[in-house]
Amino acid sequence: RKMGKLKEKDVELFLLENRDFFVKHPAILAEMDFEEEKGDISSLLQRQVARLRDEQNKLTGLLSNFLETGKENEILFSKIRSLVLQILDADSHEMTKKVFESSLKKDFQIEACSLEFLDQKSLINLGDATKLNLLKSEVFTGTFNIKNLKTFFNSEKIKSAVVASFNYGEEKFGLIKFGSEDPIKYLGEADVTFVEFLRDVLAVSLKRLNHNV
Repeated sequence: RKMGKLKEKDVELFLLENRDFFVKHPAILAEMDFEEEKGDISSLLQRQVARLRDEQNKLTGLLSNFLETGKENEILFSKIRSLVLQILDADSHEMTKKVFESSLKKDFQIEACSLEFLDQKSLINLGDATKLNLLKSEVFTGTFNIKNLKTFFNSEKIKSAVVASFNYGEEKFGLIKFGSEDPIKYLGEADVTFVEFLRDVLAVSLKRLNHNV
């Protein structure tokens, strides 16, 4: 009876379902071409070992990256925890400003950063000058125009920034400013989340100081 031509997929499925086929028919291996110098069982084993070694190297690489990321996250968490504790431990507006700015420059390598305290009128005037609604609890980030960057930082070197304001009492506002000479430094969402977190911590701490006055 004439048989139809087998497809490679059919052979593959057969071998997967009969994994001991070459054990039962070892002579067939001698007739097969594995594109090695010698077409015997050793070439098949060599290719299998090489494939397993490649998979092991890939898994090792993934594990190393995972451990490295975990270590970096642990270090970052430790720095953030230290900053938050210093802010909460500060006993005055001046001390809050000092620990905030020094920690961000030293531990987070922020090129230009500041925390300012303004009354409502001053914040509105600053918003009018920069065309930003600073009374809203919003984080402004990215490449501001040159005029705004100079207004916020009094410098022509700053090319990208993050700016956020917050209210911590009756007509009392704080203004957080991060700046960088790198024009693409503050384009990601990660910086927004970080500033939002710091803004909320500062608001809680400064409100507490208001009540203690």
